[in-house]
Amino acid sequence: MNSAVVAAARVLAGRIDFLSVTGFVDENGKIDNVTLPTFLKYCQSLGLTLDAPAKVGRPARQKPEVRAEEAKSDKVIAMDDFMKRFG
Repeated sequence: MNSAVVAAARVLAGRIDFLSVTGFVDENGKIDNVTLPTFLKYCQSLGLTLDAPAKVGRPARQKPEVRAEEAKSDKVIAMDDFMKRFG
């Protein structure tokens, strides 16, 4: 069922082996930045990769909620007070 995808992935794997020796520079002297992502897409279509990266380490601390009044700078608050008085 997936023989075409597997065959294409094998060809790409061979190309990656060649490119890893040459520092990912192809026969024309250009950096090959297409083969590896294409190979990973083929592996993903076969279900050989994770869809989401694993989370490592501690979970991030949640930031405290900031009220709208606290989010205003001192200058904004001063201007609001001025506008209320003289407005």
